[in-house]
Amino acid sequence: MTGNRLRKVLAATASVVLIVMMATGVAAEDVIFKRQFVDGPHGQLHVLSSRPVDGAVAAPAVLCLAPNPMAGRYFSRFMAALGTDREMLAIDYPGNGDSDAPQAALDLAGYADAMAAGLEALGYGEGGKGPVDLVGYHSGTFVGVELAVRRPDLVRRVILSGVPFYLGEERQKQYDQTVVYTPLSEDFASIAHWWEFTVSHRQDGVELSRAYTNFIDVLKTMDHHEWLYGAVFEYPADERAAELEQPVLILNTHGGLKDQSREFAKYLPNVELIEIPELHHGVYDVGADNLAARSRAFLDR
Repeated sequence: MTGNRLRKVLAATASVVLIVMMATGVAAEDVIFKRQFVDGPHGQLHVLSSRPVDGAVAAPAVLCLAPNPMAGRYFSRFMAALGTDREMLAIDYPGNGDSDAPQAALDLAGYADAMAAGLEALGYGEGGKGPVDLVGYHSGTFVGVELAVRRPDLVRRVILSGVPFYLGEERQKQYDQTVVYTPLSEDFASIAHWWEFTVSHRQDGVELSRAYTNFIDVLKTMDHHEWLYGAVFEYPADERAAELEQPVLILNTHGGLKDQSREFAKYLPNVELIEIPELHHGVYDVGADNLAARSRAFLDR
């Protein structure tokens, strides 16, 4: 390798490390982050993972399922907080983050199957590393429910927060409001809403660099950001919840979906609900330690 080539590789490696550290706000001595790609049903899937620095893995791995239109690194601070004694995984959905996009919109089963394929490519499941635990937020809650129902061999326990559970006319209303195609445009006004949501109106305690990271991930879905929303608001969550056999913990943060999360709990056969009124928005940034501690207590029983 030539000197110039080596310098470019080292610079690129340093950039990746810097990006991950900026996204996590965590010192490198706490956990080790790694990025990789694995094959999925719609192309390659991007995986962000973390492991304890000392290599001591004492519990099943945890797969984090992000809210649309974010990428898996949305959970980076939570991964660092919970990942001191286990492997943490965040797989970008097809079409989100750095994963390849499918040729057309998927239903929830399609997203769940993609996550299952990613886990199997990483060696999880029967005959390999065994099942994982799931943590889902907003859109990720229903991806997690469907994955757990479809593949109980891959999922041991489930943690949900901010469940977008609606029925009947209210669910149709949510569909009509969110499943709106936004064509690419040269006008900044077409993305101004997301700039305001992720940057200008970010939760107190979320650094500007972190807000920029979230905004960039949103931009990667701009010509298809409505796909996952469509899958969520077409999903028969009440019916599928009754089929979920694994233990479920709902960490009910008091944002805009606290009532919906309580209602969804009524449909789950094996559920525990914990109210967390001190957390409202940006909870996996400003409340990562809080949520990790409650998650660890449930997962380590």
